[in-house]
Amino acid sequence: MPLYSPAIRASWLLYTAPLEGRVVSMYLDKRGFVTCAYGILLGSPAAAQALAWRHLDDALATPAEVAAEWRRVNALEPNRLPGYYQRGRYLHLDDQELERVTLARLDQMAEALAAFWPSFTTWPLYVQAALLSLAWAVGEGKIEWGLTGPKWPHLHGSLGRGDWRSCAVEGQLRWQDNPGVRPRDWTVAALFLRAAGASWQEACTGWVAGDSAEAAHRALSPLVAALEAEAAEQEPT
Repeated sequence: MPLYSPAIRASWLLYTAPLEGRVVSMYLDKRGFVTCAYGILLGSPAAAQALAWRHLDDALATPAEVAAEWRRVNALEPNRLPGYYQRGRYLHLDDQELERVTLARLDQMAEALAAFWPSFTTWPLYVQAALLSLAWAVGEGKIEWGLTGPKWPHLHGSLGRGDWRSCAVEGQLRWQDNPGVRPRDWTVAALFLRAAGASWQEACTGWVAGDSAEAAHRALSPLVAALEAEAAEQEPT
């Protein structure tokens, strides 16, 4: 039995792009961490060396060149547009490597969540998607801010009770400190509410028209279509 819905995996890149962006090179996020692809952190040169980086002529970069690129980007100013980091002969990931790295990270997260919550594999598809989305933003490990760590006691309690409606409230990030996470908050809440039996109209109530709402809709549309198709296939005939 798969650890999580195949529909989530199949639509994950389309879901994540409006929320995280799609960057083929290394860059620094708001916190100053070297990042790439769809918001994947590269905590060290060694982490970057695990990916197949290429030069502008598509020749594969050597491990030494990748480490040098990581150090170059790490020394720059954080939270700038990707073009700021793409100066000179920067390294990039091709489409195939972007997809491989992103889905491998998603699989890793699902394994961690299923190990922490054995019921994760049987929870509604919408709950699985909501938790993976949260883990993508805060990390899945047992660190202070990670999803399975001590910062989420109320969410953990509601998950244990199967109270998905409460999860929609308790599984929220502080977008006031980082407005960029507001679209993710809305999608996560909508997924939990849908698992609780709400209609999609109800699940999206309260969204404020504007760029954040547009990003949330772009993210949810392919994911919802895939989840509903999978749910329809699972219904008894």
